[in-house]
Amino acid sequence: MTGALTLLAAVAESTRPRPVSDLARETGIGVSTVSRIAAELASSGMLVKAGSTGIYDLGGRSMVLAATAATPYQIEAQVVLGRLSIATGETVCLLARADHPLRGPGFRVVSSIQPAWSLSAAGDTGTWLLDRSGAIRTAFEGAERWGARPGVSHGVTPAGVVDRVAPVWFGAGDPFGALVVRTPDFRDTGHGRAGHALRAAQARLGHHLANVEDASGPPVGAGAAWSGDAADSPSLEIGLRLVEQVACRPWSRARELALAVGCGPERVARLLASAGAAGLIEGTPSAGYRASLRLGGWYPARLPARLVGAAGDVLSRLADEHGICAYLTTLVGAKSITVAEAIAPGELRTASWLNRPFPLTGSDGAPALVSAMSDADIVELFTTTARPTGRRFPRTADDFLTVVHDLRRDRSVMISEYGENGLASVTSPVHGLAGEVAAAVCLVGPPREVEAHRVRLHREAIGAAETIGRRLAGDALG
Repeated sequence: MTGALTLLAAVAESTRPRPVSDLARETGIGVSTVSRIAAELASSGMLVKAGSTGIYDLGGRSMVLAATAATPYQIEAQVVLGRLSIATGETVCLLARADHPLRGPGFRVVSSIQPAWSLSAAGDTGTWLLDRSGAIRTAFEGAERWGARPGVSHGVTPAGVVDRVAPVWFGAGDPFGALVVRTPDFRDTGHGRAGHALRAAQARLGHHLANVEDASGPPVGAGAAWSGDAADSPSLEIGLRLVEQVACRPWSRARELALAVGCGPERVARLLASAGAAGLIEGTPSAGYRASLRLGGWYPARLPARLVGAAGDVLSRLADEHGICAYLTTLVGAKSITVAEAIAPGELRTASWLNRPFPLTGSDGAPALVSAMSDADIVELFTTTARPTGRRFPRTADDFLTVVHDLRRDRSVMISEYGENGLASVTSPVHGLAGEVAAAVCLVGPPREVEAHRVRLHREAIGAAETIGRRLAGDALG
């Protein structure tokens, strides 16, 4: 069981499909055993075969599992990292402890925001971060030793990257992860601003975690109670169902989990130990069990590619049928970034914005991208970012909130002349599997054209956003 879950993690924590031979080298498991386990994981929906024989990628069931694990903190972590990015202007990360099967103890970047500098510190979402400064390990060890005692660790790597690390705890004092600001030493101005911002972020995320008693509810199809005969079921499937139950119901105890999956407490105890050894769950028999931050980190790491794959034909159809330009944008810090687009031909056409950042206040997708945030966070984000450039984009936080409220009510909204004059857009949010807004669909054209077909474009934007959201889980949601 531990080997199977370690293998699943090796696929999930990669950015591309993995051949069996690569997985065998990374996990230290024999090729024939890896081949058999991967086939079983594919049969369960946790993996999918990717083209050629012996190559596997992450399945929809794993995406739903990871999103369920991330649900209690995903929106709050996005807000905290965004504020930290704005305050420091440097690479900011949320880290999880994640032991590598061959390299030993290490750390995974669960989520990150990169600065606009040409030269910045590494820390991409979904990558391993080597603790060359020593500050990360110091922070984690301090969290385990001192419980809820605050503190910011500091260190410098041989390459000249200054790491400032603040551990984050659950209310009970159990370590959750760590927030990191990484700054090239030639831009480092001392501990003041970054340290203050880190302590504020640490306090806010810690307060949120202390008040999270349960997930807001698993996505449909995740972690349903076991209805088969568990006594005759393979240990792998029971183990997978067990991890899903833990993700759905944080801090469940072994007895509750045994009832949920329909097997004896001794078997459940062994499977929980295996899942813990693979780094997917954390906890103790007395305190209960929860999904690890590492497991939840699979979701944001895999989300960008899933969004692009889910959106391509949807945007192309909209551009072809309606003669408009269709974009899919995401929120990164205080900027909107286009990750997929389809540009309609014609005398008037928009420029490509693929992978180009644009200030949030002035972006057509802004009302949708922030719609899952609290009004207070929206106001702060609006007032601390660049001023809008289009003549009709809301000029005050209150006016912008009115647009967001309209979108929440109607599921889409139209903005005319937002980023520059002569453009209008209808936008609708793509809701992710963890309850967050993962992206925004934006249908763009000249104001007179968009206004003339406003009702139809509102309907199309909402439908496109819903389709892309459903596709994020593959076939795992039915």
